[in-house]
Amino acid sequence: MTTEIYSALEKLEIWDADDNMDIDYVKSLPLFQFLDKIHSFDREILDFILYNTCQRVIPSWEFNCKDEELRPALFAMRQYLQKSLKKDNLEKYNSEIKSPKFDCTYTDTSGASRTLFHSVKSILHDSILFATYAISNADIANTNNFYKWFTEIAIPVSFDKKFCNCDQTKKYAYNEYDRLYDSLFIQLDSQT
Repeated sequence: MTTEIYSALEKLEIWDADDNMDIDYVKSLPLFQFLDKIHSFDREILDFILYNTCQRVIPSWEFNCKDEELRPALFAMRQYLQKSLKKDNLEKYNSEIKSPKFDCTYTDTSGASRTLFHSVKSILHDSILFATYAISNADIANTNNFYKWFTEIAIPVSFDKKFCNCDQTKKYAYNEYDRLYDSLFIQLDSQT
């Protein structure tokens, strides 16, 4: 099955998918089908992919909004994956934090917040559909070279059921985000 998943990864394309689209259309997308294969193989790997992706997009929000409002949901997801928090405790993060931006940074910030929101929903509802929305939103969150990072870093690390470290998370990202990643990982390290 792992060979089949990695074969599908080579053909993976990340197309826009959101909750306003026809569900059958979203299910036909290569991203949905790829995530479905992973889910069928091992649901926990999908949760790690979602977590590592959320970790990647946090600076898109923080750089533009100058706050750390998304971090608590990320920390809760990490605790859930470390088995120190029950899934039900993620319920309080099952609402979208709306972007306060109305300029060209709206896509970056809403992409980041919707990545986190849909990731939490995916975990809570065991849903490939919400996972697809999450990854699609991460792709528009403006972290630079998302697809390259996703296929080269996030997938292999997640297959080992590990969290991306700081260097892995910021690989190929904008240099302007470095201090935000560093700050995030200082806080993550202090919680473990």
